[in-house]
Amino acid sequence: MGKGLKEDEIKTLKDASSEFPSIIENYPYLSAVMLIDGLAGKGEESVLSALEALGPNIKFSGGAAGDDLKFKETKVFNNNDISSNAVSLAMIASRIPVAIGVKHGHSPISPPLTITKAEGNIVYEIDGKPAFEVWKEYTRKNAKSIGIDVDKMTDVEAIQTFFTRYEAGLLTGTDYKIRWLGGTTTTKGPINFPCTMSEGMVLRVMESPQQDQIISARKAAEIALSACRGVKLAGAIVFDCVCRAVILGDDFSRAVNEFGKVLKVPFIGFETYGEIAMELGQLSGFHNTTTVVLLFPE
Repeated sequence: MGKGLKEDEIKTLKDASSEFPSIIENYPYLSAVMLIDGLAGKGEESVLSALEALGPNIKFSGGAAGDDLKFKETKVFNNNDISSNAVSLAMIASRIPVAIGVKHGHSPISPPLTITKAEGNIVYEIDGKPAFEVWKEYTRKNAKSIGIDVDKMTDVEAIQTFFTRYEAGLLTGTDYKIRWLGGTTTTKGPINFPCTMSEGMVLRVMESPQQDQIISARKAAEIALSACRGVKLAGAIVFDCVCRAVILGDDFSRAVNEFGKVLKVPFIGFETYGEIAMELGQLSGFHNTTTVVLLFPE
């Protein structure tokens, strides 16, 4: 475990990985599982710091801890040490490499938009306008079709449901990294993100259809399975965003069933406040409302 994530993410990750060996005899493939405080506001920064601390040859996956959408305090643990503002890191050594699959089910519904005023993980203006007003402008018609009136949202639950269905997308190559805006609780203030959003960054408003969330769960499993290239599997861990559970509601079990249909091995998982994947050829980094599947060879 490393502590002090908010103050110094690089030191925190180096502390957490300081006792990891660089070579393990007869186990040539090293990987890691990384769990972080989901409310520290250091999602992407933590992943980049882990890349520096672990080195470029160690792939890793994981997620951000949650607190059942209370947004008060999230914790990670290492044996009996339980802490917020921290990172828990586990190294895996194997004779055959683990495989990671990443996929989300979102599509852009706005043109490229530029952040023009921001501080840390708080965005005040987009294209020179109040951030929330910009979000309303590009979602008003689409939201009405699913029963959301963007001009009459008042309570926190309605606002968070809205931002769960209409998140931000950052174009990275041929796909988007998804950023949740669920920490926002009022229509009159700025928009809160789970990690730093700098002035000058370009984003798009995304929509999250229910059926696409189910399809993306299956695709994440298929991507990981394809990377195994026929190797016999022991099991899997699924890091799956709590937003997907909110979007799918009673249909969430359908997405879980898709994992089982594809993987056909035991698997466990939890609903995170952010998903982590660092794998060559994959959409690497810190994500929201995305599925990350970690497969273990037998």
